[in-house]
Amino acid sequence: MKQRAAAFTLVEMAIALLISALVIGMTYSAYTIVLHAYSIYKTKNDRLFMLTRLDELLKKDFDRSQHVFFADNAVICDYGAEQAVYHFRDSMVVRVKGIADSFKLSHTPVIALFEKQEAGFASNAPSNLVDDLSFSVKSEKDTVVYHYHKTYSSFNLINQNPHADH
Repeated sequence: MKQRAAAFTLVEMAIALLISALVIGMTYSAYTIVLHAYSIYKTKNDRLFMLTRLDELLKKDFDRSQHVFFADNAVICDYGAEQAVYHFRDSMVVRVKGIADSFKLSHTPVIALFEKQEAGFASNAPSNLVDDLSFSVKSEKDTVVYHYHKTYSSFNLINQNPHADH
């Protein structure tokens, strides 16, 4: 008798190929959906990190500096020996202190005040000294308001204006 070799028929092979193609197609679709969701998550997370990091750095520099000035659309946090400078450009904020950090954020004009008057115009303040700073950043759907207030010691104010009547 003739022995028959164990093998698959052409129909069985076609069905196996069809099932494999369906599984590969579903896997690719699922991968594409997950990749798109991750991309959206990462974009939102990066934006939130940028908003939080700018707030954290500005708050730290504003609180720890001896004086804060506003000139030429820039906030200067003076530490005495060094400075942290925030340049407010059209669609970004650039912080320079040693190295530069850039925050790609669309913002409203900066409002810099000293004793509730526009910086540089307060009659009893040294030129461009700031004790209140605010601006808004336009996020995707929301507007985030940044507001900082500095309380100066009399020592810092007197040292800033040595010709003032003491």
